[in-house]
Amino acid sequence: YNCTILAYGQTGSGKTYTMGTEETITASSEGRGIISRLVDGIFKQIGTSERHRVTASMLEIYEEKVIDLLCISRECLQIRESKGVVFVQGLSVHPVSCLEDAMKLLQKGCQLRSRGETAMNDKSSRSHAIFTLCIEGNESAESTVFKAKLHLVDLAGSERLKKTQAEGERMREGIKINEGLLALGNVIASLTDQNASGRHIPYRVTKITRLLQDSLGGNSYTVMIACISPADTNADETLSTLRYADRAKRIKNKPTVNADPNMVLIQGLRDELANVKHELAMLRAGQNLVKLEDSQTINEITNDCKRCVELEKQNLEIQEDYNRRNVRFAEAMVENSKLVEQLLASQQIVEQLRDHMREIKKKSENKEFDEAMKILDIAISLRGSVEEEKDKDVFDIGEDDADDETSDQAFVNHFTEKQIALNKDMRDILEEIKQKELAFEATVASQTEIVKMRDTYAAEMEQLQAKLIVLEKEKQELLSKLKGSSIHHKLSEERRKRLQELEKELAASKRRVGEIQKLEKENIRLQEQSKKLSIELGELKKLRVKMSKQMREGEVRFRKWKMMADRNMAQLKNQVRKREMEMAREQHAKNLQLAVYRRKYEEANACNRRLQMQLAKSTTRAKTCCDGQFISALNDELAVAYSAAEAEIHCQILIEQRKILSVQQQKLMRKLEKLLKEPPVKRRTGFDHTDMEVEDERKAIEEQLKNLDREIQLRGSELSDIQKKCIKAYSDEHRDQLWSALRKSYRGKGRIRSSIRCGN
Repeated sequence: YNCTILAYGQTGSGKTYTMGTEETITASSEGRGIISRLVDGIFKQIGTSERHRVTASMLEIYEEKVIDLLCISRECLQIRESKGVVFVQGLSVHPVSCLEDAMKLLQKGCQLRSRGETAMNDKSSRSHAIFTLCIEGNESAESTVFKAKLHLVDLAGSERLKKTQAEGERMREGIKINEGLLALGNVIASLTDQNASGRHIPYRVTKITRLLQDSLGGNSYTVMIACISPADTNADETLSTLRYADRAKRIKNKPTVNADPNMVLIQGLRDELANVKHELAMLRAGQNLVKLEDSQTINEITNDCKRCVELEKQNLEIQEDYNRRNVRFAEAMVENSKLVEQLLASQQIVEQLRDHMREIKKKSENKEFDEAMKILDIAISLRGSVEEEKDKDVFDIGEDDADDETSDQAFVNHFTEKQIALNKDMRDILEEIKQKELAFEATVASQTEIVKMRDTYAAEMEQLQAKLIVLEKEKQELLSKLKGSSIHHKLSEERRKRLQELEKELAASKRRVGEIQKLEKENIRLQEQSKKLSIELGELKKLRVKMSKQMREGEVRFRKWKMMADRNMAQLKNQVRKREMEMAREQHAKNLQLAVYRRKYEEANACNRRLQMQLAKSTTRAKTCCDGQFISALNDELAVAYSAAEAEIHCQILIEQRKILSVQQQKLMRKLEKLLKEPPVKRRTGFDHTDMEVEDERKAIEEQLKNLDREIQLRGSELSDIQKKCIKAYSDEHRDQLWSALRKSYRGKGRIRSSIRCGN
């Protein structure tokens, strides 16, 4: 059977975590998602059986574009339909043999999935993702081949622009997501509408409804997981999600077994062949069925036998073709596994080379910069200590103090950046000096070698020149003899050969002389190059001395600044008392604000009680409504509506108050954490201008945290109660009860018209 599991809910409600599309292979057994658990269960069920083949694919629908997540090209794919089956043309399919293979493909697809940051989720999914597993297998070699598809769908969350604060591209993505979810809701509503039999189902409106056509109203078992937020500020989205899921569970699909049509045909032929063989055996027995005198019966039996032979041949051909395909598939799988092994091996080699390069780079760092780096560490640690001391003792800096702090921090930053730049330049200069020295040494070595060769070849040069003179002289003599000779032809031929040999020896000697001359030229070039390198090395060493001097001067300036910073730190401690008085004033203002919040809370509580009384009164009136009490019932209903609207306003006030109190609570918690990290012997100055032990201040902060926590819980419980009353006031059950009571009154319609005229 085909199966589908899809997760639906607002953004940030945990759909991706539930499905497990962001997990890796090392996910824990307790916290892993549905995909990991399902794949693990499938392979445990299959085991090591060779009769089952599992493949996987993954796609996303981003702004109504179908994209293959297992392919880097990210081309837009087209949706096609063949014989009532919807599929994606060109979608890559990858074989998997274990849980690790499937999770690697899932991790690869999730890395390419579109994400973005919103006010509600810093890693919000901006597309619908579908991870599909296709399973093919049979019970035995002669049984039917079955195919099943498992679609695991992670829908993008519904968004409200007011909460996500999306702009630009994020806003367009959110609009597309909401359009797709709206179309999906319309499809579900059409499928569950009992009064619209034969009505058109709008599957083709969006890509997501097109791909989920079989899952929603066709050949599939479908499970929908509704993910909701526990926050009461998301009560509207939670209620909408639950209604969405309630409609979806009313869909009634009719899944069927997916069998290979070729194997179904083969099985039918086998059954027919068995029946024919059985009949033939019984006919050959001859006594219990029919008499063979009838020629028509004999012809039928003959035809059946011929057909049986033909069916056997067809069966053998089909079986052979099936076996050949299995062999080709196995060869392809082996080749694929070899390629994967080669790829993994190459990746390991690349990683080893990178690690080796990093080790070489670390070892090649020059030790001459240790002192400079120590000074930089002192500067950075001093800047951190200055900022930490200011964070501990100063909570609200004035304009003058802020200017001093900015200038000090700017000096430290400038010094640090300058020293880093000087160190980098010094490292580059030393590296260049090293390269120049290596080049100079190589040049000197080459020059020395050439000088040795020149000394060695000096005598050879003299011999060659003398030999050239002798050979030229002998050549001229032979030429003159050849011109004036009238002796035997054989003697002339010997002289010509001797002349050719002399010419060859002359050419070889000239080449050797040319090589020696080239060595002389190379020696001159190397001498010039060594002079040039020597000059450049001198300039670089001068620059190195200059930069070292600059670094020492910077260190002296930094030490002077450090002394001034220490004096300024002593002055900062004298400003603590002023800050504490400001904190006392802030505490007084917070107490006044808390009193206002308590008054607003009491007003909201009173509004909640009024709404509860109006609901109870309206319900009682609706149950006992008669002609004389019609106007009173209508007035009660108007009072309920007014109280509900007033309660919604108080809900917003309570939510804002709770946010402000939560911010104050977080500030106090950070202050408490900072206080606990201080040394035990350190004393601090309290709000009442007296020395206070750390333990006393800790208790004071914890008491404030308890009060804030109590206030937040009171507002949360009151907010939950008011929201329940509002939902009840606007519920369909309440309206149906009212209108049912009004319809019972035979003068209800006239009363309504009279009331409307009075209102006009």
